[in-house]
Amino acid sequence: MLLRLVRNERLGAMAYAAAGLVCTISIFWLGNERALVHANESVHVYLITTFLVAGCWLLGHGDGWWRAVLASLCGFAATFCFGSGIATFVALLAMLLLRRASWVQWCIVLSGFALSLLLVIGFGDTHVRGAGIISPITQLDLVLRWLSAPFIYACLPLVDVSVAAQLPIESLRTVVVAISSGYASVFGPVMV
Repeated sequence: MLLRLVRNERLGAMAYAAAGLVCTISIFWLGNERALVHANESVHVYLITTFLVAGCWLLGHGDGWWRAVLASLCGFAATFCFGSGIATFVALLAMLLLRRASWVQWCIVLSGFALSLLLVIGFGDTHVRGAGIISPITQLDLVLRWLSAPFIYACLPLVDVSVAAQLPIESLRTVVVAISSGYASVFGPVMV
């Protein structure tokens, strides 16, 4: 999506690479961090990413109603791949907004989103139905964990004593163990 926008600006190769990096980081940042770090679950995320890219590509390369139908099918398939797949529709709607798409495309994608949401909530088990309950105070902890997960993984030696103790350079290990011990004494063990 970002690459489509910068293509109109006649930017250089470095700007295109930066736009691609921003797109990739955005997908992985907003994705399910747990699925991204567990090898046995990452296949589901790759499938969602494939459907996301295919849907955005379809909407980004033409105005036909059939493109909106195929993009909605991509969103529908992503919804039933793994928990975060329904977020694909948000990207599809953003793509429609950026392209100033026709009302026909909007109606098709919104209908696909509504159908997917109805099937997930209507035929889901009690866990899925419970996820629809909005409780901002209770869910704040979970939201903050999801948003902070990339930072925690990037700084893991600084917050986890057991990881810091495995650093190969002695002088660095001593400093990092002291920092991670201080973190653990103030905030407790890191929860990853």
